[in-house]
Amino acid sequence: MGFLIGVFFIVYFRLRNFFNMIGGFLRQFSILLLLLISIPVFAQIDTNFHYLGFDDFVDVGENWQEISKIFWGFGDYSNVEMMEEGDGVLVNIPTSEDKSHLITESTFGDIELSLDFMMAHQSNSGIYLMGRYEVQLFDSWRKIFPTYADCGGIYQRWDDNQEFNKGYEGVPPLLNACRAPGLWQNLRILFKAPRFDENGIKISNARFVKVYLNDILIQDEVEISGPTRSTYFKNEEAFGPLMIQGDHGRVAIRNLKYRELEIIDTVLDRTVVDPIILRPLQEPYILRSFLNYKDEKLPYVVSVGYPNGVNYSFDTRQGSLLQVWRGDFVETTGMWHRRGNSQVAKPLGSVVHLSDEPHLYILDNIYQPWVDKYELDYLKMEGYMLDEDRDPTFKFRLADIEISDKINPLEDQSGLHRRIQVDSSLENLVCRLISGEIIEKINNKLYRVDDSYYIQVDDRYTIHLVEFDQKMELRVMMQVCGGDLEYKIIW
Repeated sequence: MGFLIGVFFIVYFRLRNFFNMIGGFLRQFSILLLLLISIPVFAQIDTNFHYLGFDDFVDVGENWQEISKIFWGFGDYSNVEMMEEGDGVLVNIPTSEDKSHLITESTFGDIELSLDFMMAHQSNSGIYLMGRYEVQLFDSWRKIFPTYADCGGIYQRWDDNQEFNKGYEGVPPLLNACRAPGLWQNLRILFKAPRFDENGIKISNARFVKVYLNDILIQDEVEISGPTRSTYFKNEEAFGPLMIQGDHGRVAIRNLKYRELEIIDTVLDRTVVDPIILRPLQEPYILRSFLNYKDEKLPYVVSVGYPNGVNYSFDTRQGSLLQVWRGDFVETTGMWHRRGNSQVAKPLGSVVHLSDEPHLYILDNIYQPWVDKYELDYLKMEGYMLDEDRDPTFKFRLADIEISDKINPLEDQSGLHRRIQVDSSLENLVCRLISGEIIEKINNKLYRVDDSYYIQVDDRYTIHLVEFDQKMELRVMMQVCGGDLEYKIIW
């Protein structure tokens, strides 16, 4: 009997190993098959974009002008407004007398459209595909629950004949990826025009295949049964002009470009692995992980996410604030699925890259070139401490200098507050707040960096704007500010 039991278990385990092997093969084959059948939903006929300028629009009103540079204030942070003469930027400043739309002379069908836009504080505009189907432009900064009327929303249709619910079919963005007024943002639209038979009868509706705001997908396969509200044309056709709304509010447009698309109708299966997403609910979440930052994989990163949707990543090896973003926190599938081989956390939301270079260094003078990286063990991480709100303060030692670096979200969700403290009166210890290709001084407290975010510093500090090799930097002598420096990052 014992012999038979032994044979049974030998056969059982060999069969189990065999089917496990087959199962593993089938799983890998299934994944490969899904990758093979998941062909793109569109193919580009023309790989080169065609740019649109002032000359491509007809009957341009007095409310539209072409300039080279612009800044609009944003509420309590700055009321400064600046414009410079030149070309490259289309700007709309409507008045009660002049508030016309911009309409192209050319007409389009299936199209990929890309543009940069800047909203004034609480302003409103829109991009009308074929002059009929609107993607809303709006100052929706910091709004938690966007509607169809917010930036990136597909605006509603309207029927005056209805007693109730005159507005219908409006589609809000999947999330709010909007940035602060006065900053340049990018909108990318993949659009499929309606189809008609030989008798002119519509056989398929217009469709927004994809819409991206600041590189984040905000609309996915949205079908529109007819023109949205305030359309330029009431009917539907196979082709129509591009229209930029001019009768609502101030907006600036640059890098307006398009290319035609050939749509391929196919169903993609993106559910090979269910993503593992972390969302802080009632208190901050602190995560140590690897991070793909630009072209490098960083191993010593702490990411901190907050319930209000303000998040950041910090490099503990260099003491640098790497990036910030607003929205969902991180996807950790690469850390926890199966063996978690990559150990990489992926930020969710529209990421603003700051710098992976050190923020503190000892220089002979404040105008000396900065260091790219600390040498090994030059900066020693001593951990971090949590306050009563679970906001971390990172602790370091640089030579014999003790450093504390506290980063926490602003109450109005506009960005982050950073406070760096050192216990040294060393004369040549310098803090580099930020670096960028273009840093513009808006007023004594506010700087715009690369058109992407703001740095706000109290005017009690002496700020040095330094330029090196086509790069600009904001620097402060730590001794001059008493070893205690505070500033805000707003985006």
